[in-house]
Amino acid sequence: MQTGYLVVETYPAGAKVYIDDILVLDEKGKPILSPVVLVLLAGYHNMRLELEGYCNEFDGRYIMENETVNTHHNFNIC
Repeated sequence: MQTGYLVVETYPAGAKVYIDDILVLDEKGKPILSPVVLVLLAGYHNMRLELEGYCNEFDGRYIMENETVNTHHNFNIC
């Protein structure tokens, strides 16, 4: 299986991360919050970031095998 890494940073921190419309959860079933480093299958992935009180952020990135892709999003108040 070919995988790469997606580094997700936000300001402010604490955003819920959705990859391909699926909320990213930890091993206990709780949402993983930014900042976070995710291991993803190689290929294109859509990302949505949600933080209460702020407008959602959207992004799409292509992850290549063994590549690290860094993202940083600044939230705007809605």
